[in-house]
Amino acid sequence: MNAAAIHPLQNPAYFHSLKILSIGIIISLAIFVFLVVISILKPWGKRKLAQGNGSPRDQSEALA
Repeated sequence: MNAAAIHPLQNPAYFHSLKILSIGIIISLAIFVFLVVISILKPWGKRKLAQGNGSPRDQSEALA
């Protein structure tokens, strides 16, 4: 067997992969937290409800 396969803690490729994985996890968690925060705070405010029976035609006319 290869010595590098026996001792991964002495392998630079292992540490590079660990660093890339850690960065990816941090980015994923940051995006997740951002999405949770904006879904709770809703900084854009509530949408105006269309007048009528709620059909898609009424809603598209209300937006125009």
